[in-house]
Amino acid sequence: MPSTEWHIPFEMQTSQGTLTFNQGSYPRFNLDQAGCKARRRIRANSDDIPQGDGEVFHKRFSGGYEMTLVVQPWLSENQFACPGLEISGTSVVTMRDELYGHLWALLHPDDDGGRVIWTPTGEANRMLDAVRLLDIADPRIDAETGQVVFEFTVDTPFPYAISEAQTVTSFGAFSSGTAGNNGNVEFWPVIKMNGDGGLIIDNTTGFQILINSGCLGAGSYIEIDCFRMTAYVDGDQANAKPCVDVQSTDFFAIVPGGNQISTTVSCDFLLNDAWA
Repeated sequence: MPSTEWHIPFEMQTSQGTLTFNQGSYPRFNLDQAGCKARRRIRANSDDIPQGDGEVFHKRFSGGYEMTLVVQPWLSENQFACPGLEISGTSVVTMRDELYGHLWALLHPDDDGGRVIWTPTGEANRMLDAVRLLDIADPRIDAETGQVVFEFTVDTPFPYAISEAQTVTSFGAFSSGTAGNNGNVEFWPVIKMNGDGGLIIDNTTGFQILINSGCLGAGSYIEIDCFRMTAYVDGDQANAKPCVDVQSTDFFAIVPGGNQISTTVSCDFLLNDAWA
């Protein structure tokens, strides 16, 4: 799962800016370690064996990751926010307004969405990318202490957490080399094909992408998004999908470790490490 540590610093990036958890000066938001969780759902189908005992398993797929954060607002190191208490102009109301401003910005984000970023102990930063607001619960107030708790869930279309840092691995025309993934699950790359068509082969997995000439036009590259299975000139211009040889093409993922790539066209692989 993306995180088994909820005491470490987290941050959530939205169009409203950056909201931090478990870090910085007070007042601040802390995470309830017992309530937070992250998961991805498995889509599985099975059929009974005709006229017999048992089941027939079919191919299974993973959904995108979901992360539920249970947030506690604190006014100072020793005082949590509760109704009727205010310190230096900050109250549970002002902190709720700040939190909800970020969350509602994730309901209809302008671009791909926001990010949740954290740094596992001894590791580099990881994140859920392109997150959106999936669910939000009513604020809870502890009957005995009066402490307020906010709970919400964000999700990403991607079935993995990825490194915050992205690397670019370039290949010249009619060359070969290695595209790396230091995570533990496959990662779907974005590939910039710097020419009007060509053949890119992942010799490690045996998959390839073949794009015929005729779609680049006045553009400088064709952006291939292997996760979304799209191809556009300069990323957001003319649709290059009509030039994709569908019978010969699989939009491949980079499996953990080093993938041996060979290509007939200059191209750049935009890569992140990916973790289950």
